[in-house]
Amino acid sequence: MNQPPTFHGAFVFRKQDHGILSSTYFNTWDFTPYPETAKLKSKTEPADDPFTGVYETIWLEKNAHYVCDVEIILHKPGVYKILWNAAGKKGVEKYEGYGMLETELLVGFYYYN
Repeated sequence: MNQPPTFHGAFVFRKQDHGILSSTYFNTWDFTPYPETAKLKSKTEPADDPFTGVYETIWLEKNAHYVCDVEIILHKPGVYKILWNAAGKKGVEKYEGYGMLETELLVGFYYYN
């Protein structure tokens, strides 16, 4: 029997102007909120969706920072699949998650892949 993925943390993405997302997130092993910022690299379908696309992202975590690509995919209306690609390599996901629209926020959870 397949085990469900282990919950790793939660996030909220906010849509800013100029193809920028800002985020606050936390991990299960450290309940201190941290920031993440993403800049749109390429838009994906549906083109009129406020969140879908491939972004270059950077996040802080304790005494380090990490840079990679994050892809936000419309899974079904109002629900998104989010893939943080290890070292920016598509198809090598480090984290995977799901989010839902809550007014103008994308709120969700992620797990280590």
